[in-house]
Amino acid sequence: MPRAKMNAAEHSSNLGKLVHNFQSLETWLRVVLLKLESAQRPTSRLDFESMTIGTMISVDALTDYSDLATLCRRFNRHMEAKDAQILNVSLVDIRDAIAHGRILGTPNGFPLRLVKFSKPTSGQVKLVVNEIMDHNWFSLQLLRTHRAIELVRAEAEHIALAMPAPRATQTLSPTSKSIKDVP
Repeated sequence: MPRAKMNAAEHSSNLGKLVHNFQSLETWLRVVLLKLESAQRPTSRLDFESMTIGTMISVDALTDYSDLATLCRRFNRHMEAKDAQILNVSLVDIRDAIAHGRILGTPNGFPLRLVKFSKPTSGQVKLVVNEIMDHNWFSLQLLRTHRAIELVRAEAEHIALAMPAPRATQTLSPTSKSIKDVP
């Protein structure tokens, strides 16, 4: 069956939506993990509008250097402990392919092809992703990422109602650039 035609505007719009969904998923994961971890240790309340480049900030779930795969695993450990639905971590493969792969033209123009290669071994790489980014592919990936976001958002709502307020929170003063406890 021939693929439905796609043009540059449709491709760009769909790719932008998908990247947005991945950014939203990561943000929601960090919010949930921050809430879960705030029960064990204080977290930072950050005022990014008044912060300048170079401001030192405490490490927590919002600010740590964890990648999406690590965040998904941390979230899934929490969900497995309560015997709840977990995230499908294969989403990370698509996000990584978009970030680190190649988007190539086809002889007929659109749709474009997404490919990603493994790290080299003995001077060779393995093809690990090879997808045609057509309407169906984008629809499926947008649906998968939307469902993942909804799962994490639902857990955020659940823990907001179920957990006590966090211990003393820290705030970062933009003028003194020091951390103070806030009741």
